[in-house]
Amino acid sequence: MVLKCPVSGKSAADATLASSGAVAQCPFASAAAQADPASRDSEADASQSSAKATCPYGFGSRANDEATSEKDGAVCPMGFGSATPKDPLAALQCTRCKALFYDAVKIACGHFFCRSCIADVGDCIMCGADVQDMQPEARLQELVNLYLEVNGDANAFEAKAALPKGTVTQAHPQAHNGSRAEFLEQQALRSLAGGNVAAASQRMGLCRDALLEDASSAGYSPQLCYRLGSVIGVQATLLEQQGQAEEAAEAYRESIAQLKKSPEHTPEVVQAMAVSLNKLGDKQYLGKDLCGAMQYYKEALRVRQDSCKGAEAVPAEALLGLVTSLLKVVDIEQALDDQAAAEEHMQEARSILCRAEEVVPQQGPLWAKYSGLQAFVQQVE
Repeated sequence: MVLKCPVSGKSAADATLASSGAVAQCPFASAAAQADPASRDSEADASQSSAKATCPYGFGSRANDEATSEKDGAVCPMGFGSATPKDPLAALQCTRCKALFYDAVKIACGHFFCRSCIADVGDCIMCGADVQDMQPEARLQELVNLYLEVNGDANAFEAKAALPKGTVTQAHPQAHNGSRAEFLEQQALRSLAGGNVAAASQRMGLCRDALLEDASSAGYSPQLCYRLGSVIGVQATLLEQQGQAEEAAEAYRESIAQLKKSPEHTPEVVQAMAVSLNKLGDKQYLGKDLCGAMQYYKEALRVRQDSCKGAEAVPAEALLGLVTSLLKVVDIEQALDDQAAAEEHMQEARSILCRAEEVVPQQGPLWAKYSGLQAFVQQVE
């Protein structure tokens, strides 16, 4: 039988393949051959090797079989059977969001995706076949979860997943050097960049758990509190995007609680706390609870004012944050017809904007924010 690439359908001798003509052989197929009882001294040895030779994707020796492409159209996700094998970890990544699978499914044509990535697509983005019959891929998702569990350590992943030695480490000899929280945050941001909000939210939750473990062992430093509060705040925003309003509100409250544990209210901690307080205020405002919104807006304003007290030089970003909080309070006071308080806070906002003009760089995002606030104040006047 002529070996064919399941992707291109061409033989290894085809001139369009790599000049060496070599076809990458599936390591599971090789391991299975070594597990032949006839070539071993005992049935126990054969049984042990055979167990390790099981392809987690259901291909194994079929990765090099021409029937793989001609009969069911399925392609070995690791790229075996091809003259240009893929990074083996690409098998754990969705081809649409380019991130690790979340709620992995297999569709009728044999390709794998995150459920949310393919649910709203009519045709498979890999081969053009109709998207139908989405089947959960429990084993594939289990492998992804194992990879997350070992923080991207290729050696540990091979051991836990019972993969043949070298399947992953050959391409990834170096282990992930950062903390577990950093690794999980990277995976969450990658999912978010690919548009998979559900996956990003779940992985931010895992990052939160890792940071809480760090806090329980090392204590709550300002930097750790800031990271923890920010991660939970991002998760809250992602929950909002998924329509989980109550869960999002609870996450914002948790973000504030973790930030308050900081032994020092650094500018970063203050900013993160004010943002979460304002988010809760916005939710009350949209729900027509003006008094509830005022409570959160005023607390955010107080937090920012306290951080600036006694400071010889207040950073431009902190000044603009103060103006933002003041204008939110003014909006509620006007809606509640407390014109005297509204005018007092508006005058304070104008004064701070004058100070900010002297320290804000006249280009970049801070200048854009300053210009927007200035235009808003002038419009109100």
